[in-house]
Amino acid sequence: MKVDRTGLLLILCTLVLAGAMLYLISLHPPTGTHATTSIAASNCTSYGSTFTIIASESGYNDSIGHGAPEKPWPILCAQAGDQIKITVVNDDTVEPHGFAISNYLEAGITVLPGHTQTFSFVASESGDFKVYCNVICAIHPFMQSGVLVVSS
Repeated sequence: MKVDRTGLLLILCTLVLAGAMLYLISLHPPTGTHATTSIAASNCTSYGSTFTIIASESGYNDSIGHGAPEKPWPILCAQAGDQIKITVVNDDTVEPHGFAISNYLEAGITVLPGHTQTFSFVASESGDFKVYCNVICAIHPFMQSGVLVVSS
């Protein structure tokens, strides 16, 4: 049996592309879903409406040092109805980093190395919402376990 190199290459490329797509889909929650982290809500001892997220080689606000991805970090605690203001600072000098919140900032933002972006929204729905990086980077797995807790 003679193997056609073009056909074999096409099959290999298709398998690699399918694997990459499944990997990317697994990194992002479906639109509108909430994080299922009851532990996060119990960690809310104070509530705020202004948050600063530092994206660096150690994750979001040192998420690696806080046990991410096994433990949720960062945990942002707010009250329903609050006007939330989040500033994302990229302290990394090499890679861009992303920031997204299920239900509130689904499309996410990309912050270039050394740059800062600020955005606002009204916390109109109560619940626990996943906070995650939406840009593939070297420390991506450690930036997937944040939670926005909106209490009513």
